[in-house]
Amino acid sequence: MGTLGARADRLGVFLDSLAGGTYRNVELILVDQSQQDGPLSSLISQQPFPVLRLRSQPGLSRARNIGLAAASGDLVAFPDDDSWYPRTLLGRVVERFRVDPFLGGLAGRPVDADGHSAFPRWDLRAGSVDKFNVWRRCNSNALFLSRATVERVGGFDETLGLGSGTPWESSEDVDYPLRVLAAGLPISYDPTLLVHHPRTLPVFDSAGVARAESYGRGMGRVLRKHGYPWWFVLYQGARPFAGALLSAAAGRVAKARYHRAVLRGRREGFSAPRA
Repeated sequence: MGTLGARADRLGVFLDSLAGGTYRNVELILVDQSQQDGPLSSLISQQPFPVLRLRSQPGLSRARNIGLAAASGDLVAFPDDDSWYPRTLLGRVVERFRVDPFLGGLAGRPVDADGHSAFPRWDLRAGSVDKFNVWRRCNSNALFLSRATVERVGGFDETLGLGSGTPWESSEDVDYPLRVLAAGLPISYDPTLLVHHPRTLPVFDSAGVARAESYGRGMGRVLRKHGYPWWFVLYQGARPFAGALLSAAAGRVAKARYHRAVLRGRREGFSAPRA
């Protein structure tokens, strides 16, 4: 788990869910990107399971890679610091990998406290993850990987994700499963494996528009990196284009601006030269 200035109460919810789970053979590797202790030290010391606290420079992918280097378990997960697990989740995940030892990864569904999908247009059908449905079936917060998968694929792309210091502040959690698939390792999606996370809804103020453009650039970058066909790239541009037109026609100026920012970001990310 990467965290940056997490409030103790927010992180405490996750810790309580881990401590209260039916599966107890766990270790939490907490990679702190802040330089202040705050109340986290006392909170960590109270846990009934091992907690390894490491430090990292800002960058979610960077923090996760530091955590991966220190991980010793047979399975690896990437919970957000504002998420929490249902009691039986980890036991079910362990059993799935036990039944299918050739499984490279297992993806669940992020939902809010009321059971609504935490992200828009999330897939409700179970099945295999592929290059096209990965955008609606994989989020790192609900992704579980075998150690063999991690050792084969390597770390997260540190040029992608929040705090990366690049224009591509998203889609690292899609890039990674795409690399798993490219390595020939299967990922299964099960929407009944729930991970709780606050619901993410679009915000149409100036900060929300800037964030939408930044996230769009990350998506465009990953579309280019993984060689998506022209029709899929065109579809991913057509959706925000249509959203902008419909919003403008309805007089919803702020929402139209938001969709234009998404489109602009995806175009910029896709057209930027590859490193």
